Amino acid sequence: MLTGRTTGFALEHSYARGVHVLRAAGQLVVGAGADHPAWGLTSEIHGAAPVVIDLRDVTALDARGVGRLLGLRGALARHGARLTLHAAGPRVRRVLRLTRVDALLGISPDSSSGGPSTPPAAAPDWPRCA
Repeated sequence: MLTGRTTGFALEHSYARGVHVLRAAGQLVVGAGADHPAWGLTSEIHGAAPVVIDLRDVTALDARGVGRLLGLRGALARHGARLTLHAAGPRVRRVLRLTRVDALLGISPDSSSGGPSTPPAAAPDWPRCA
């Protein structure tokens, strides 16, 4: 199981019902979450199982964090897997929109945007991180 914590950031991995879930919390920025050593362990996620990154607890995102997400997307695509971001808050969504990567990264609607709180591809069996 991929689990790690560093100052200002935590990343946890779980696998349920054929979906990998990475739950991120804290700042996904240079010097913190974007440089978290556990991202290197995401190479353990292989095959074509979908990967969802739960961003509900991410408080900040910068260019390094966006680069980390794009790098993971590319690595997963090489294995035939799809990456979806879930429950990104307004600040994170704004950064993704301003950098124009929102179209490249699948972003599921969340309850704060008026949409469903579960990604359509995984509902109704959406695996939750505790």
